[in-house]
Amino acid sequence: MELNVLSSRLAPRPSDFSRTWVSSPPSLCKINVDANFKPTEFVAGLGAVILDEEGHILGAQCSLANHVPPVFAAESLAARWGLRFAHDLGIRQVILEGDALTIIKKLQMREEDLSEISAIIYDTKSLARDFQEFQLSFIPRSGNRVAHAFINERFSLSKDHAWIEEAPDHILALIDEDRRYSDPP
Repeated sequence: MELNVLSSRLAPRPSDFSRTWVSSPPSLCKINVDANFKPTEFVAGLGAVILDEEGHILGAQCSLANHVPPVFAAESLAARWGLRFAHDLGIRQVILEGDALTIIKKLQMREEDLSEISAIIYDTKSLARDFQEFQLSFIPRSGNRVAHAFINERFSLSKDHAWIEEAPDHILALIDEDRRYSDPP
């Protein structure tokens, strides 16, 4: 009985994450990225989803990266990888959004990054210059559920995978839920 009460108190409710994911302004696509790092294996799962301003899926990818040293490298690889995916799809006006605040700040810095992930940060900034419009945004994990779900999707697949204008049904359900709760009351 106590376990059921505790579970019901801890279970996320729609109000716990409502309005955390926000659609992009007109003409901008949003790239949500995330990474999951397994330190004992030095493996990172990378997830990226690209949505238009109405929250419709344009593309999504999930991949594994081997020999990744720190968790920050995994998050920075996810940012670069998601941006590269949008570029390859011909999308040129984007907001790159992720839940790794340190990586978002590093990408916003005008000064040269001298950390151990400086090469990835430099490469991502160089790629960003190829876009007509490029913005960065931090979002809490609760608003980045779809990108995180793609990481879990990768661990269940035998190889990397990409979807264009589609995704597995359970991920489409998450996208629909986010759109529903991001709409004004």
